[in-house]
Parts: sequence; C-alpha cells; structure tokens
Amino acid sequence: MKADHTLACWGNDNSGQVTPPAGTFKAVSAGFKHNCAVKADNTLDCWGYNDDGQATPPAGTFKAVSAGFLHTCAVKTDNTLACWGNNGDGQARLPAGIFKAVSAGSSNTCAVKTDNFLACWGLSVR
Repeated sequence: MKADHTLACWGNDNSGQVTPPAGTFKAVSAGFKHNCAVKADNTLDCWGYNDDGQATPPAGTFKAVSAGFLHTCAVKTDNTLACWGNNGDGQARLPAGIFKAVSAGSSNTCAVKTDNFLACWGLSVR
C-alpha cells in the first residue's frame, strides 16, 4: 500500500494478481495467486485467480482480510468472520465466536478472538 492508500503490486501476473483495482484502501493481503484489500468504505475488493471463488468476497463491511492459498477470510466490522473459497480441508469453515484478527494459510486458518484466545481450523490443526 502506497502512502496515498492506493495499491501497487509486482511479480508474476499469470492470473491478474498484480493488477490491483483503482481506489483507496485500508489493508491488503496477498494470497497464492489472488489478493484482497479492505477499501476505504470498509467493503472488500479481490482480484486474480478465482477458480475456487477465493477472489469473490461476500457483501458487507470488514476491517481485516487475509488471502490464503485457495481461500480467503476476513473480520467483519461486527467482529464476526467470513471465509470463502476452497474448503476441502475445512479451512473456510467458520468457528463460533467474535474475533479481532485472522490469518488464512494453505489448508488451515487461525484467528484471534476478542478475548485473546486463539482458534485454528482446517488441516493439521490440533
């Protein structure tokens, strides 16, 4: 993210992942071949590889986003989570609770609850 809150991306662009949308943003996350960003109005914009729906965000308002391998998760402004895209290992299945941060990995996801406890789900989570 540039100082003026616009985005700049570089590298391999075989799926359109380094061609960011116009506008101003609050946060950005780079995934495997897709990226997502929280726009200035708290909605999401995603671009790049989308065969599993990972670059098709839900409607709503958000404060944080994390692009994983083939899935994406975001913290909504009401502190609930939304996850979308590939769910082959349960990585996009939502746990109960309210959250303040999320990190989408390859086949798993972890999030910090508002009480500072950690929740993880998906492949190889114990």
